[in-house]
Amino acid sequence: MANQARTPSMRFTMGLLFLGLAGLLIVSPPAFAQSQNTENTLKLDNPADRPRAEASSLAWLAGYWQGESSIGSAEEIWMPPSHGTMAGAFKVVRENQPYFYEFIEISEEEGSLTLKVKHFNAKLEGWEEKDSFVSFPLVKLGHHEAYFSGLTYRRTSHTELRTYVAIEHEDGRLEEIEFVFQRQTAGR
Repeated sequence: MANQARTPSMRFTMGLLFLGLAGLLIVSPPAFAQSQNTENTLKLDNPADRPRAEASSLAWLAGYWQGESSIGSAEEIWMPPSHGTMAGAFKVVRENQPYFYEFIEISEEEGSLTLKVKHFNAKLEGWEEKDSFVSFPLVKLGHHEAYFSGLTYRRTSHTELRTYVAIEHEDGRLEEIEFVFQRQTAGR
């Protein structure tokens, strides 16, 4: 077709095709309102645009994971999904002493998922108020990766899990902390 002259009907058909595609691009909203938060995390810009998802789509996260980060050694345990939720626990150890703990829940809410975290210091004193927690709405779900607003889980192989957390400092600066986990077997 490159060497052939275009007839008026071909130009008209191609023009309609171009206008149709351009119209789709103009009137079609983006799949989900998200923006880059840190190198490996996203931020949900519009809570109304959360992707549809079920807890069962995160079954790949279940298991016992142990690894390292810039803030210390860490362990994370996830129960398999059931009844629309997943529950997990997280521990960071620094200088051979527990540093802090988290209780984590992923739950189905309004057709999507929300990850909720309750933090505790080494003495199991809660960081948040009694009835409060930190909430991370789902932004994007891929094959073996889940982007919650400011928190990403990415399973890079059957035995490796990488977690990225965006921490906002008091001065407004964002810092990304990476945890590199290896799958462990029970009863080591």
